[in-house]
Amino acid sequence: MDEVEPDVAEAVEPIRDGGAPEGRVVGWKRNVYAYPPIGDPAGGAHVTVGDLLAFHAAVRGGRLLGPALTAALLRPHTRHHDNHLMGYAFEFDLAADGTIVRYGKEGANVGVSGFLRHYPGPDVTLAILGVGEDAVWEPVRVFDAALRAG
Repeated sequence: MDEVEPDVAEAVEPIRDGGAPEGRVVGWKRNVYAYPPIGDPAGGAHVTVGDLLAFHAAVRGGRLLGPALTAALLRPHTRHHDNHLMGYAFEFDLAADGTIVRYGKEGANVGVSGFLRHYPGPDVTLAILGVGEDAVWEPVRVFDAALRAG
């Protein structure tokens, strides 16, 4: 059950020559045995990019929670380090003046990764899903650099 089927989008991780992270990819392995076989936030949940964007729009629009809980969800509550703060669900990055530059949440498990981030200044929301535990980080870095460059 952990063999990869051609032309089927599944959560997979590379099998690398010698097992080293920088080793040459010699095959692929499904993540079916990497986490419990039930849907949960750490793996096994199914979502699309459209689902993530609809969820964020519903949160921001106050359609999921009342006004007080929506406001609490969309603001930071404790400092993690420097200008990076944590909220009830989202993580926040602040500018030097204390304004929110971006907030979001990422998730990863063997074979899959996902990212939802909102940039209040330009009012842009980014959602990325990837096959592979490390698949979303480079596209997010490129997007952030492009957004900063204007």
